Amino acid sequence: MSAVGAAAETVGNLTIADSFKRLVLRWSSAVVACWLMTLPACAHSASTAWLLLGVNGAEVQGTWDVAIRDVDLALTLDADGDGRVTWGEVRRKQHAIETWATNGLALHADGVRLPLQIRSLSVSEVTGVPCLRLECLASATAGIRELSVTYGLLFDLDRMHRGLVRIVDPRHPAGTSAILGPDDRSVRVEPGASARGAAPIRRFIGEGVHHIATGYDHLLFLLVLLLPTVVMRGPEGWIPAPGGRRVVSRVLQTVTAFTLAHSLTLALAALEWIQPPSRPVEVIIALSIVVTALGNLGRGSMRKVPGKWRVLSVLEASPWLVPFCFGLVHGFGFADGLRGLGLTRWQLLTPLVGFNLGVELGQLAAVLLVLPVLWKLGRTSAYRRWGLSGASMAIALLASAWVVDRAAGLQWFGS
Repeated sequence: MSAVGAAAETVGNLTIADSFKRLVLRWSSAVVACWLMTLPACAHSASTAWLLLGVNGAEVQGTWDVAIRDVDLALTLDADGDGRVTWGEVRRKQHAIETWATNGLALHADGVRLPLQIRSLSVSEVTGVPCLRLECLASATAGIRELSVTYGLLFDLDRMHRGLVRIVDPRHPAGTSAILGPDDRSVRVEPGASARGAAPIRRFIGEGVHHIATGYDHLLFLLVLLLPTVVMRGPEGWIPAPGGRRVVSRVLQTVTAFTLAHSLTLALAALEWIQPPSRPVEVIIALSIVVTALGNLGRGSMRKVPGKWRVLSVLEASPWLVPFCFGLVHGFGFADGLRGLGLTRWQLLTPLVGFNLGVELGQLAAVLLVLPVLWKLGRTSAYRRWGLSGASMAIALLASAWVVDRAAGLQWFGS
């Protein structure tokens, strides 16, 4: 058979218009995905800084780790625009960094603001994030009975930024922890007081919701899981799901498997029982989106049906398997939202419960928003013929860019 004849047989019953429509869709999806590739930062973890303050009599000493990418966003450290931040570029802007940092943090001892000094600047890494570490010092005229910390770094540029603050003193080395954001910028403690521990659970519930809302890779994985739930594979291709009960059943299997898996590894990682390296976890999270999106194209498992072959997507064959397996990896990614607080395992219990509850609430909200739209789309021939495959292809392209970006790593410091 000639090449032309083979191609004609492959096309089968498709009309020229159908072929053209698919070509246009796939081309436009690739263009959109390539444009999105210029925004790889969206796939990274949310902006976070870590502040540890120690109160001893009239003195407050601290270490403050701020992500280099955040400092670069505020002060343009990469002066030559080569995509790398060198130590020389940091040194040239040291005064600007110190001024910017001290303007973003206010310490009050018994109602009086303390002058904050930056004693040194160095490079550090927290939960796999390259940071600048600022050693801080502030002194009061007498022993501090009440310390108030007001945090305002980066909120004018990124309202998604969070400051993870921990305050300790010799009598209570475990200290008090809090997560500060643009709508809740202050924490107040009484050094030596008996009430100790983490911030109220509501703060951690809110942080869990925030983490899933800004975790674009997690949300994209959830979307890829939901895309095929409103259709099923028939002998000639995708057909509408026969009823709402079947759709709800598939969604429950998918979301429950994902929830159980990531809750398990979130707990294991937060409690430091398992601590995989951050970069491989981020790479696998992006890869999970690629694999699942490609599964939506109907290239997954095959099952023999009497008299014919019926091709099923990976998700339709086992709705719980893919979300559970990849959910285990996503849980390690979620754990970054709690790591760095410096809490003991027992102190992490309340934050862990609150944070996980917040993640689940955010995830549930996303499902409730997306599923009715997908249900309507699934009843249309456009969605079944090219919408599902086009969306999955675009997502796979975008996630592939994230895989490459995360595997290579960002060269924040050159030689």
